[in-house]
Amino acid sequence: MACPNCGECQQCINELDSSIVCGSCGTVLDDPDLVSYDDNVVHRKGRNDASIPTESLWFQRAATYYGLPAEYIEAGKNLYKKHRLELPKLAYNEISVGIICYVGRDLKPTWQYEDFIAAFPYPLHKPSVIKTFVCVSGALPSSEAKLSNQFDYATDQIYGIIKKELYPRKAPKTFTSEKIKTYCKKLLSLGEKYGLNAGKKIRPLITAVACLSALHLQTKQPIRRVRGSKRVGEIKKEYYFNWKFNRFSCFVFASPRYIQDTYNAYYQMIYQGVKRLAWIKCDNVKDSIFYLDDFLDFFLATDNQKPKMELDSILFWPSSFMKSLARSEILEGYINEAKQHITLKTNPEDPFSLVDSIITLLKAGYDEKEFIEWTPGYMRSFSNMLIFRNAYMSDIQTNRNLDNPSVNSNDMSNEEINVYLV
Repeated sequence: MACPNCGECQQCINELDSSIVCGSCGTVLDDPDLVSYDDNVVHRKGRNDASIPTESLWFQRAATYYGLPAEYIEAGKNLYKKHRLELPKLAYNEISVGIICYVGRDLKPTWQYEDFIAAFPYPLHKPSVIKTFVCVSGALPSSEAKLSNQFDYATDQIYGIIKKELYPRKAPKTFTSEKIKTYCKKLLSLGEKYGLNAGKKIRPLITAVACLSALHLQTKQPIRRVRGSKRVGEIKKEYYFNWKFNRFSCFVFASPRYIQDTYNAYYQMIYQGVKRLAWIKCDNVKDSIFYLDDFLDFFLATDNQKPKMELDSILFWPSSFMKSLARSEILEGYINEAKQHITLKTNPEDPFSLVDSIITLLKAGYDEKEFIEWTPGYMRSFSNMLIFRNAYMSDIQTNRNLDNPSVNSNDMSNEEINVYLV
């Protein structure tokens, strides 16, 4: 909307009365109470006057706050008119921000939808913002941008927090964001290779790796020596640092625990690599950060060449998957033992063991592929059911018609009824 006085399109919000004014000459363009000027008379609208849509006014204010150009504001208003019946009711701020997230994503490519919500001066109901975005775009808002788009922006944002964490007074001149970015890129490429980046949010991932890189840079700075000599282990302990990841939450939009888990996963990768370097003695995970350069030299591929050493990818599989894999190996051992008993026509020492239940299942004609995914408890219950049917029924595969009103041989016998009555 161009200013009627000077013709400029730049708009600002007056913090005193929340009115929209021209950024060039200060003319009031839109006010909650002002409608128009006519012969030096100010016409005011009442509370129930529907001449100006309230929703349009809310969107105009929000768009002006984010600094959207006039053409983006008009596009947002058109989207509101098109999807008006689908949008949340009585959530004007949320509707405005949701539409701005969609319309203004090209103006702020490094912003996520959480950034738009956090930048708004008033609290917002997040589900209503997401619902608005889905209504106007037809898809869920992506909280993630490409790593290449977020990397420089994220590292520049968290560099100041990292520097204050490690150096509350004054950071050395050699502690620069460019050096942190160099180590970050190398670690992220290794993390991509071993699956540490899979399913991770980009900003917490970059934050965790940047903290590790900064910690390594700190180890290269000399410690002020005190009287007397110190052992190497005592000197290393002075470099140990416990990060306060809650200070990053305002930017990364993730819990401190989430950042801590990602941080520990990368720390463990460095430790596993350093342990394989025979000339380095590293018994503590925290000590491995001292040898990050050696780790990268031998495990990172450079100039399209294969790395000198590689880690086993099984070391970085999820813990739940590892537990499932271990359980499958134990169960396969029980199945092999059960097959040996069947071949040799022997019985296991413990008649109540899982091996005995597997023997019952195999003798009943069940293939191991059918029950390999069963829980041990279900195997025991199913084998007990088969034993019961063998003991009290003439044929295991008998199909019973439970809807037959007359009593016949397929119904429960007196012996079966007595078992349940005991």
